[in-house]
Amino acid sequence: MSSSKYWGQRPPGPGTPARPVDRAVHDSPERRTDSQSALSDSGHALLTTAEAAHLLRLSDRTLERFRVEGTGPRYVKAGPGKRARVLYRKEDLEAWLDGFRFKSTSEYVG
Repeated sequence: MSSSKYWGQRPPGPGTPARPVDRAVHDSPERRTDSQSALSDSGHALLTTAEAAHLLRLSDRTLERFRVEGTGPRYVKAGPGKRARVLYRKEDLEAWLDGFRFKSTSEYVG
């Protein structure tokens, strides 16, 4: 079994240029996935952990770790109990990110 990520295709050769992405077509509303349209909503849409991680450009696992450590953005538990679904409000993600805005490297302590 091949471990290649090019299922049924040859991988590009060393001199093969990458295909440019036409952003006008790529980001058009017709091509958006459900998660992309949820992320672009300006309302009070609730995002799943995967959607929130995508928006923050983090892995799902990092966001989960932040929840355990209490260092991540605020979240909502949709229901009682430990297994209730975790959801994030976009404005909570933005507020959390605002806490990490700096003008200079001397403003923060590692």
